[in-house]
Amino acid sequence: MTNVLITRDIEPDNYLITKLASQDIQLDGVSFVIFEAVHFQEIPQTDWLFFYSKNGVKYFFTQPNDNELLKNVKLAAIGKATADVLLQMGRTPDFVGEGQPDQVAEVFLHLAKGQSVLFPRAVNSNNSIRKLIEEECNCYDLIVYKNIIQSQLITKQYDTIVFTSPLNVEGYLSLNQIKDESRIISIGPSTTQKLNEFNIINVIESSTPDMASLIKLMVA
Repeated sequence: MTNVLITRDIEPDNYLITKLASQDIQLDGVSFVIFEAVHFQEIPQTDWLFFYSKNGVKYFFTQPNDNELLKNVKLAAIGKATADVLLQMGRTPDFVGEGQPDQVAEVFLHLAKGQSVLFPRAVNSNNSIRKLIEEECNCYDLIVYKNIIQSQLITKQYDTIVFTSPLNVEGYLSLNQIKDESRIISIGPSTTQKLNEFNIINVIESSTPDMASLIKLMVA
């Protein structure tokens, strides 16, 4: 059996675990990052709210908001998982971006050029989309949560490790090493870049964070 570690918490009945088990792959999920809410007082007037992550949605909408202000605001999200959380909260996204940040930014600008965009985000966010559109849009940030590295020593040996973010790379490598024979998968270019900074070069990068893409890479 092949052992795979992904750097995020996973419920025991998660579809990814079940799917991989049928391929004789055991998947363990361990997050090396913890999250805490950052309380905010006011929301700037904006045309769009753009969410980078599920946690951005969670920590924005679980705090008191001016519903009148939000009534006519359009919603954007990166990835199906983020969009699904919006739907679970009764909010229908007007835009869902898939693929690399430059591809998402290009498509989004067709809808939002010249408009204002507010990014509810983490303290340590890479702010990838904002950097790509800020010359064409009026962009603002709203810090709604912080992500804190949580180092853990991993004693089990893994054939494949899937890194989901740059902070998870730092959290894992603060106490653990990667063996030369391990297969390394990263989600997104910023995660790959962080691995490269630790001299981990032979990285397989997933073009999208969806489950289908991850399963394809894990069973390859």
